[in-house]
Amino acid sequence: MRAVSALVFAIVYATTSLGAAVSQRSPHVEHERRSFSLENRGWRLARRLEPEAVLPLRIGLTQPNLETLEDVLMKVSHPESPSYGQHWTPHEIMDYFQPSRETMDAVVDWLTSSGISKERLRLSKSRGWIEVTASVGEVEELLNTEYHVWEDGDGLERVGCDAYSVPEHVQLHVDIIKPTIHMGAHVRPPPNSYRKRSLSERAPSTPSVKLGMPSSHNGPKTNGKKVGG
Repeated sequence: MRAVSALVFAIVYATTSLGAAVSQRSPHVEHERRSFSLENRGWRLARRLEPEAVLPLRIGLTQPNLETLEDVLMKVSHPESPSYGQHWTPHEIMDYFQPSRETMDAVVDWLTSSGISKERLRLSKSRGWIEVTASVGEVEELLNTEYHVWEDGDGLERVGCDAYSVPEHVQLHVDIIKPTIHMGAHVRPPPNSYRKRSLSERAPSTPSVKLGMPSSHNGPKTNGKKVGG
C-alpha cells in the first residue's frame, strides 16, 4: 500500500511540476504596440529609464459582459422598458463586470511565478485592476520591453515603452497594462527639502525618490486589500 501511495504521489508531483514548467515557459506574445511616433507629437526621447527606478504598474484584467453594456443602459433608461428607472447600485455594477476567478488566478500566478510576491499585489476597488509597485528592471523582464523617459515641450517628463509582451497563456486574461505604450508616471524632481536630506536621515523602509516612482496622484485607488487575501 505504501508503495502504491508513493507511486501515486510521484505521478501527481511530476504532473504538477510539468504543468508549472510549461506555464513558465509559455512564450511571450506582443500585446500592444504604439501606432504613432511620439516625436511627431512633440515629445523628445530623453534617456533610458534607470533599472532601479520604481514604477506603479497597473494590470487591467479582462472583464466579462462588456458586450451587454449598451443593452443594460437601455433597459434602465428607456421609458418603455419594464426596468426603466431601476438604476444599478455601484456594488451591482462591480459584481456584473468584475473579472472571473480564472482571470484573477492566471494573472496572479504569472506575477508570482515571475518573482513578485503576492504580498506586493493590490486589488483596485473596482476589482478590475491589479496594482504592484516594482522596479523598472522587474517590469522590463516581466513584459519583455524597455522603458524610456520622454520629455514634452514644457519639460514635463513621462515614462513608457514602444511595445510590450505577455505570456501567451496570460494574454486572454489581460486587457491593458499601464504605464506602457500609454504614457504615465509623471516624472517630477523631489522637493529641495527632500533632496537635501542625507541617506542616513531617511527611514530604512523609505526608498529614495526615483523617476517613475508613484505619487499620491498616480495609479488607481485601491481598497488596501491584498490580492487573494
